[in-house]
Amino acid sequence: MVSDNLFNPSSNNPKGFTSTSYSAITSFIKIDDLNKTLFDCPIFWDNDLINSFDGLLSVGIFNENKSGFARSFGGTANKESCWIHNRLFDDSIEAKNHLNLDDKWGNTAEELTIVLIKKGARYIKGETKGGRGEQIYIHSDDVNSGIVIFY
Repeated sequence: MVSDNLFNPSSNNPKGFTSTSYSAITSFIKIDDLNKTLFDCPIFWDNDLINSFDGLLSVGIFNENKSGFARSFGGTANKESCWIHNRLFDDSIEAKNHLNLDDKWGNTAEELTIVLIKKGARYIKGETKGGRGEQIYIHSDDVNSGIVIFY
């Protein structure tokens, strides 16, 4: 588990980072319309990604210079991933319930890391299908380019 001094528990954000402000450039789309993105730099979707969300999604580009998020991971799930969240959970059980983590994915959610996202990263966010939380998917090209940093 990440040490407590890295987070501000009252705000669920890493200390020193901006709030989980996503973007002034955001479009809301229905799941059925995911392949018809409105951006100049298209984000390519697949059925697994579509099926991970419920209801309306927002699609955007991070507009803050640095935004702080978190990732629950463990087991066979790596620290680095396109999937992150915007709140801290009390324990792995709460994380698994809110994010609707299926045991077959191997994510025990016993570890937590800070995720720092720089301006320009592309994302979608929405409600977790079958869960109670919000999840964020960062485009894999942006995760691999270093615009997303995992501590």
